[in-house]
Amino acid sequence: MKRTRQRYDRAFKISVVAEIESGKPLAQIAREHSIHPSLPSRWRDELAENPEKAFSGNGNMYKDQARIAELERLLGQAHAEIELLKKASQDADLNNYLARIFIQRPIEAELRLV
Repeated sequence: MKRTRQRYDRAFKISVVAEIESGKPLAQIAREHSIHPSLPSRWRDELAENPEKAFSGNGNMYKDQARIAELERLLGQAHAEIELLKKASQDADLNNYLARIFIQRPIEAELRLV
């Protein structure tokens, strides 16, 4: 049977690191929490290196932010294209209107002559 990988949240990792800093032995912490003995020291090092960004998640947060930025960029492009097409449509409507006026007037003038 396949064993799934255990994931621990930020609060749990910080509490384990606090136990290390209180002087408890790593082996005892690992037994109490049923985790591998190397994890508490790895978590301690990660927290010491960058406390704000430590344990930020499973790595998808940056991918999600990049995806959001890409979608916002595409939305902006679509909006610009829509505005351009609206303007072109208005110009085309005006051109058709003017063409109908100038085409119809000479025909009406010719009909009066007949």
